[in-house]
Amino acid sequence: MADLSSGCDFCGVKLCFDARELRIERHRKNAALQTLYAQPGCALLRPLSYVTLTVVLHEDNLSLTLSGVNIVSSLAVTRTR
Repeated sequence: MADLSSGCDFCGVKLCFDARELRIERHRKNAALQTLYAQPGCALLRPLSYVTLTVVLHEDNLSLTLSGVNIVSSLAVTRTR
């Protein structure tokens, strides 16, 4: 099995229901993790509950909707080229 991710950049969405926190993070090869957006105390994130997550990436902009509520719109996630 080969590691196909070693040359790629990633943008991750982290939902922490216990802490009620939403984070958007950028992961780059040979670089520290970078937090692009953090929402502590998010009322929609409750333990033992379900949410609907929609992430839209258009060019270098990310939009995120959580259970029908627009949380982030046009967040720049500039990728290396």
